[in-house]
Amino acid sequence: MAPGPKTGPALFLGLELATDQLRASIVDESLELVGVECIDFDTELPEYQTQGGIFTTPGDAYTTPVDMWVKALDFLLEKLTRNHDVMRIKSIGGCAQHAFVWWKSTSIPSFPALDPRLPFHSQLPPNTFSLPNTPVAQDTSAHTLALEALLGDLMAACVDTCANTSLLAAQSLLILHT
Repeated sequence: MAPGPKTGPALFLGLELATDQLRASIVDESLELVGVECIDFDTELPEYQTQGGIFTTPGDAYTTPVDMWVKALDFLLEKLTRNHDVMRIKSIGGCAQHAFVWWKSTSIPSFPALDPRLPFHSQLPPNTFSLPNTPVAQDTSAHTLALEALLGDLMAACVDTCANTSLLAAQSLLILHT
């Protein structure tokens, strides 16, 4: 559907970045579901060769290509624009899995200078992100298991949660030693 003037009641967009897909849900003012679109990483972005949206490397380190997420956002926005009246969307919310995405220490491109007619992922320079593949919540590499063994009971007593492989601290250790 081509963008046009806002007509009809407001819509609200929810985005969910899961391990295996990027999903959008649109609801109306009564919270009735208006539509759902998703990008399945394995089938719609096969060039990344993921299984369930992740790579498994020796030592059970689970990672995901960051560029795949950016490209999936472009594809999802195309689907939303084609199939829904996006001009009626009043607000956007989102949630995601535990994972790091870091820009390189070089300057970040000026987003207002981006061309809105081109996909976002095509306008990011090569090596924009510090890690092309980032650890995700399923990571069970030696670093995350060591943190869990070291802090498990102590963390549970102090902050009412146990150390686990999805903690950002565990992922930080993996990145530090990569």
